[in-house]
Amino acid sequence: MRLLALARDARCTYALMHLCTYARYADDLTFSTNETLIPREIAVNVHGSEWVVGDKLRSEIERAGFKLNPSKTRMSLRRSRQTVTGLVVNTKPNIDRDYYRKVRAMCNSVFQTGEYHRRIRDGIEATNNLHPLEGMLAHIYFVKLRRDRPAKTKKLAVKAGELHVPRAPVELYRRFLFYKHFVAPTATKIVTEGISDITYLRCAIRSLAKNFPSLAEEDNGNIIRLISFLKPTATTREVLNLGHGTGGQASLIAKYSTDLKRYGHKPIDHPVIVLCDNDDGAKTVFKSASKKCGHTVKLDTSRPFYYLGENLYLVKIPEGPLYQSRNIEQLFEPALLAHKIDGKPFDPQKEYGDSTAYGKVIFADKVVLPNAASIDFSGFSELLSRFDQSITHYRTVKLDESAKASTGSSP
Repeated sequence: MRLLALARDARCTYALMHLCTYARYADDLTFSTNETLIPREIAVNVHGSEWVVGDKLRSEIERAGFKLNPSKTRMSLRRSRQTVTGLVVNTKPNIDRDYYRKVRAMCNSVFQTGEYHRRIRDGIEATNNLHPLEGMLAHIYFVKLRRDRPAKTKKLAVKAGELHVPRAPVELYRRFLFYKHFVAPTATKIVTEGISDITYLRCAIRSLAKNFPSLAEEDNGNIIRLISFLKPTATTREVLNLGHGTGGQASLIAKYSTDLKRYGHKPIDHPVIVLCDNDDGAKTVFKSASKKCGHTVKLDTSRPFYYLGENLYLVKIPEGPLYQSRNIEQLFEPALLAHKIDGKPFDPQKEYGDSTAYGKVIFADKVVLPNAASIDFSGFSELLSRFDQSITHYRTVKLDESAKASTGSSP
C-alpha cells in the first residue's frame, strides 16, 4: 500500500500531476508512466542509459524488510521492448515472439518424437512430461484471448460463444490437446456429452468395480479407476469443441483419422471411447460413425460398441425396451429420478434448471454424488460392460498390429 501511495503521489518537478502506475506480481515490482519524465522518487538517470532506483522508493522497500536485486532492476524506454513478468507491454500485453517460437518448436518435437527439450537448473533435459508444456500453451492462449479484443467486445463475444484467438496459437494448442488426450492417452479415455455424465460413471464404476477389472481395481480398500475422462472445461469447449453436446463428438469422429495423420509419433496405446445417449440428439454422431465403421448406427441398432478405426470407438447408452430412445439418466432407478429438491422435480432435458425444475448438473452434484454409497447402480452394468468389451477389442487390435510388425521385420 505504501508503494501504491508513493507511485500515486510522486510528482515531476516540472509538472504538478500524478505520473506513475504501480503493479506487482509476487516480488516483481513495476513502475510505469506515459509521461516523458519519471519522478526522481522512483528512478534517476545517473549517466547515459544507466538508471538507478530513487532514494524514496529504495527507502520504502528496505523499510518493509526487503532488498532490491540490482541484477534484475532495469529501465525500459518506449522505443525499446518493454517486458513485465515475461509479457511484452509496449502497447498492450502480448506474448514475446521468441517465447512463442520456443514453445512451438517444443510442440513440434513432441508431435514427431514424443519428447521435447527443456531447460532445468542443471542444464537441458529431454522429457515426455506434457504438464510443463501444457502450462506454457495455456499461458499463451489466455494472454492472446484477453489482449486481442477490447473489454466490451469480449463481453459480447463471450455471451455469443464467439471468443476469438489468432489462428496459429489456438491451432497449436488444439493440436497439443488432441495429442495429449487422443494420440498419447495414459489410460482409456471416455469422451462424454457433458460433465454430469462423468459424475454418474465415476460413481457407477466405484460401486461395480469388482465386476469390471478393466475399469477399476482395489488397492488396500481403495478403488483405483483405470480409465480417464475428458473433463469438459472452458478450454475443451473453446479449443477442442468438446463437452457441450453431440455436435463436437460428431466432428471429432469425422476428422479423427485425418487429424491423427499429422503426428509422426502416435503411440495410441489406449482406446478413446465416445459415449452418447441413444436418442434423436445423437443423429449427427450416428451419421459420422456409420461412415467410419461400415455398420449402420441408429436408435434400434444394438452392437455393444462400434470400432471406428485407429483407437476410436463409439458406445451408445444401452437401448431401452423395444429399442426406444434412452438417455444416461434412465439407467437410474425411477425412484431416484423422482427425487425433488426444494419442491422442484428433476428434468433431464435441462442442464442446470430453472424455477420449474432442476437439471442434470444439480442432479449429479446434489443427488447422485452425496448418496452414491446407497444408490443401486446395477442399471449401469450393461454400459460398463460395453466399455469393457471395447477395451478388450482394442487389446486384440494392438496384439494383431504387434504380430504383423514382428512378422514384417523378420529376415
